[in-house]
Amino acid sequence: MKIPTANDYCTDFIQQWIDKVAHLPERHNIDAWKTQAEQAACNALENEDIVIEMRWVATSTLHTETLKIPRECFDWLELVDGVNL
Repeated sequence: MKIPTANDYCTDFIQQWIDKVAHLPERHNIDAWKTQAEQAACNALENEDIVIEMRWVATSTLHTETLKIPRECFDWLELVDGVNL
């Protein structure tokens, strides 16, 4: 089983999106967004897009915004019997 961990590229990728679409970017917690991205990556099948959403109330457009995150944004750690290799 492979577990996704957001890497530095992921942090930059998400932060650029927050700065672009958020009404008040400084109020967003990048660690919370990275956790959401890791959960989305964990739930996505290998051929599915990894997507997170920002609800309309937090965006500058007042429309829900989505971000498609490339798989390169994650380090995929192999787990065997619950132990990181």
